[in-house]
Amino acid sequence: MYSINPPFRFSPDLQNKFDTPPFIVGKQDGIVYTNVYFQQDMQGYIEFEVAVKDPVPGHITKANVSVR
Repeated sequence: MYSINPPFRFSPDLQNKFDTPPFIVGKQDGIVYTNVYFQQDMQGYIEFEVAVKDPVPGHITKANVSVR
């Protein structure tokens, strides 16, 4: 199972621009999807962490994602 671990970290220009999480991840396939409409005037970065767990207790891997 894949998941996004909060919080999202935003560059100063993107702070308080989103009412919903800007990205979501497919729980089964791990594909990261946009969850908002990005506009041309939005410049900066968003960082977050994606985690994957398998059925064996304690088996978890995390990856840092940076979108610029």
